[in-house]
Amino acid sequence: MTNISSFSWFDLSKYDAVEDLDLNGWYFQLEARQVIYTCSKYLKNMEFISMPTMELLNTKAKNNIALIKEKPLLIKEKSPLEFSSVKDADYLNLYWANYYRNNDLKNILKLSINEVTKDMLSKLVVPRPDKESAYDSAMLMISLGATDEQLKKDFDKWLKNYRSHSKCTVRKKQFTEPKTKKWTNNKVLPYLDLTLIADFENKQLTQNQLGRLLFPDDYDVDLTERIRRTVKPLADFLLDEATFESLNIQVGAT
Repeated sequence: MTNISSFSWFDLSKYDAVEDLDLNGWYFQLEARQVIYTCSKYLKNMEFISMPTMELLNTKAKNNIALIKEKPLLIKEKSPLEFSSVKDADYLNLYWANYYRNNDLKNILKLSINEVTKDMLSKLVVPRPDKESAYDSAMLMISLGATDEQLKKDFDKWLKNYRSHSKCTVRKKQFTEPKTKKWTNNKVLPYLDLTLIADFENKQLTQNQLGRLLFPDDYDVDLTERIRRTVKPLADFLLDEATFESLNIQVGAT
C-alpha cells in the first residue's frame, strides 16, 4: 500500500469548477487522461507498439501528468474540429475499406474502365465488416430520388444489419447534462487523476484511501463501497474506447 503522502500534489478544491464543464469541456479533460491511460496500457504490452511511438506517447503522458498535478482542470487551447457522422465518401475511404476488407480492390482500381471485367465488378463491392476488424466507417450509395421517409426507413434497416456484422461497439444514447452532473458528484475526474497517475508511477492506492481523498467530509457512508460500486464503474465507462469515441463524435457535431 502506498503512503498517502506520496499524493501531496492532490488538492480536491482544485476540482471545484468541474461542475461548470459542458460536454466539450469534459471531452477535453478526458482526452488528456486518455493519453496517460493508453501509455500505461502500452508500457505493459510493448510488443504492440513501436519504440518511437512509445517514446512520443510517454513524453506526452508525462507532460499531461505534470500539468494535472499543477492545475488539473486543463485550459482548452482550441475547439474540436467540426465533425459529422454522415458525409461524402472519398477515395481515402475506399482505400481503407480495401485495406481492411478486400485485397482485390487495390489492383482493380488501377485498371481503366475498359479493362474491368464482369467478374472484377463483383469484387468492387466493399464487403461487410467482420468480427475480426473494428474498422468503424462504412460507405453508402444513396438514391436521392427516394423520399425522405423511404431513405430513413431503408437507412435504419441497413444500419441494423450492418452493425450486426461489425465488431465496432457504440453507445446507445447521447450524453446529456444529467450525465455530467453524475460524473461531477461522484468525483470521477479527480478519481481518474489519482488512479491513472498512481498506475503510471507504479504506486497503489487502496479504495479506502481513495474514498478519504475524494470524499473527506462524508462520514456516514461506506467509502470503499462507494468507490467500488459507483465511482470506479463510471471512470471505467469514460475511459472505454467506445464511450470516448461516441463523446468525440457528439462534441464535434455540436
